[in-house]
Amino acid sequence: MRRAFRHDLAAAPAAVLAPYVVGYWGFARAGPARHRITPDRFVEVLIFAAPPEVCGSDGTRATLPACTLIPLLDGPLEIAWTGELRCACVRLQAWAAGIIFPPADAPARTWYDGTERFGDVVPAVRAALHANAWTSIAALFDAALQRIFGAATPATVASRFAGAFERERADGESRAAIADVARERGLSRRQIERHVRAATRRSPKALASLARVQYVRDTLGERPGIALAELAQAAGYADQAHLSRQFRRYAAQSPTAFVRDCARLRAVSARDRTAT
Repeated sequence: MRRAFRHDLAAAPAAVLAPYVVGYWGFARAGPARHRITPDRFVEVLIFAAPPEVCGSDGTRATLPACTLIPLLDGPLEIAWTGELRCACVRLQAWAAGIIFPPADAPARTWYDGTERFGDVVPAVRAALHANAWTSIAALFDAALQRIFGAATPATVASRFAGAFERERADGESRAAIADVARERGLSRRQIERHVRAATRRSPKALASLARVQYVRDTLGERPGIALAELAQAAGYADQAHLSRQFRRYAAQSPTAFVRDCARLRAVSARDRTAT
């Protein structure tokens, strides 16, 4: 890894897209390098100027599509590249998955080809990436996503369901949260769970687990010296051992190893800034 991330795009979507779209971001990064995408509660659309390879746990590699859709993950996704990687990304709320991704009965995968779904915006964004025209990418994304979400069912219902479960804790509040939402909507618990699965392709329990793992990941990145017992309590885990088991399940590494990796990345970034 010779250079750290250089973020050249960080933009908010058009206001009409706010129920679905968290934001746009992009970067250029020189290779050879590898990057691990750790599971969180967002889904993403990635458009590459030159697609990287995805690395399987068995050592196999495959080239990603120019437009790659990343669903809610159950484990880390590793990508690798040799030249410069230029990427523009749309970060979406979990309840956008039912609109963006293939039918729910399609095989579950860690990535999908979104080239056909996003059509002519893909070559336009790739051309902008090659030309360093970062400021034009947000407008391209706005236009494409307004076409996709314009005819969709309003996100308010799905977001109410999914949002409630993202805030669940491990101490039994999940059942109470589902009961509360069901009572508000005049639906049964089973109906609520069907709504959540249709919108996010995940169960309420899975959404809660991803939200907690993301909280742990982000906190460790910002506060590497925090005591794991304290973090476990804040995140709603039963204890430190419970946190460690769940984090390893999703991130394929321990919290301590994750902190070490973050420190190495910060050191590389600091050296690159000094060199330039």
